[in-house]
Amino acid sequence: THPPHTMDYETVFADLERIPQDDGPNPVCNIAYTEECKIAMDYLRAIWKKNEKSERALTLTRVCLGFNPANYTIWHFRREVLKHIHAAGATSSDQEW
Repeated sequence: THPPHTMDYETVFADLERIPQDDGPNPVCNIAYTEECKIAMDYLRAIWKKNEKSERALTLTRVCLGFNPANYTIWHFRREVLKHIHAAGATSSDQEW
């Protein structure tokens, strides 16, 4: 699966520190994620930690779903972000799906 586009993560998320996936000391199996997928998911975990529901969070969910469209947790968070943005009266081209 290819992401919809790439991002300049370090610029867009300059205020956040990446949170890497923690599989513990003895993971059952290592999944060979692409480097960009790892970076995107690290920033998504940072967004989750902040509970940030913003346009950039919405965009990041789109990118992460491009890597793994079966990730229910990302879909759930995306729905929460969309509800928040809608309630705030914001508009987004991302809402036109």
